[in-house]
Amino acid sequence: MVLKRFFSIAVMVILFVSVVGCSSQETHDLNDSKLIYEETISPNREYVENEEDIVDYTIEIYQDNENNILVYSTSNSEFFDPLQCEMEWDEKMNESDIFIEWTTLMGSQTSNQDDQFALANVSFLKDGQEVQEVKINFVDQGIEIIKEIIR
Repeated sequence: MVLKRFFSIAVMVILFVSVVGCSSQETHDLNDSKLIYEETISPNREYVENEEDIVDYTIEIYQDNENNILVYSTSNSEFFDPLQCEMEWDEKMNESDIFIEWTTLMGSQTSNQDDQFALANVSFLKDGQEVQEVKINFVDQGIEIIKEIIR
C-alpha cells in the first residue's frame, strides 16, 4: 500500500513538472537562425550493454535575426517527441548566457542506474542573473504511458 501511494505521488509530481515545461509546437524554420549552444548527454550509457540501447538527450539553442531564442530538444528515446520553445529576447546571446542543469525524476543532480537524468532546466542569464528558465522533461511520453497503465 505504501509503495502504491509513493508511486502515485511520484507520478503526480512528474506530471506537474511535465506540464510546466515546454510543449510540442510546430517546427520553426531554423534556416535564418544561428546555433549558439548545444549539449548532449546520455543518461544510461554507463548502464547498458548494447550500444543500440544508449539513449541521448540533446538541447540546441538558436537565435534568429530578430534576436528571438529557440530552444529545440530531441532524443532517440521512444518516450520523447521533439520539443520546441520560442521566446523573445532583446539582444544577441552568447554561449556564456546559457546554463543547463540536469536532474533526475527524484530531483537529484547526481544520476545513478536507478535514478537517471530525465529533466533539463535551461537558464538564460543577463549580467550573470537568471532572467528566464525553460524546463524540459525527456520522459513525458513515458509518464503518459505509466499513467494509462495505472488507470
